[in-house]
Amino acid sequence: MIGSVASLASGVIFGSLMSWAAVRTSRNPADAYLALGLSVTLFLVMGSRFLKSGKVMPAGLVSVLSLIMAIRYGQRVFA
Repeated sequence: MIGSVASLASGVIFGSLMSWAAVRTSRNPADAYLALGLSVTLFLVMGSRFLKSGKVMPAGLVSVLSLIMAIRYGQRVFA
């Protein structure tokens, strides 16, 4: 039960921060630093969970999607 609460809380926090980052990025495409940081963090956390468990759902899928978004935001920040 405690793991479920922690997972729910982290999901709400990351989702809220990513929503805010998306609004900032849509207003100014070069302002993607927060979205990049969140995507890289999510990739690292979920990627390590995928490597430990080997389960594609949800850790593998989230890590792949986070990597794709990190590459996209990285191109905006460093281009």
